[in-house]
Amino acid sequence: MPAWRDLKGVQVGADLDALVVADQNTSVVKFKNSLWIPLLVLSTILEAKSLVPAVLIPLLSAKFQEFDRLSTTVKACTVLRPVL
Repeated sequence: MPAWRDLKGVQVGADLDALVVADQNTSVVKFKNSLWIPLLVLSTILEAKSLVPAVLIPLLSAKFQEFDRLSTTVKACTVLRPVL
């Protein structure tokens, strides 16, 4: 990639062509998007065997409430609310 100071001096297309250096070793970045799913959410979805939101939302809400009743420190409703 040419520097900005070099690009400002370009008058014609030939000047630009002179600045561009062909990539000899192009780097390819490959990755897969990933999403972190909390274990409580994952286990509830796998138990439900359905991906229909009308089925999942009440189940997830019930699991979060159950977790909140049993937990003495972290509350699922504050951490996992965005999942719903």
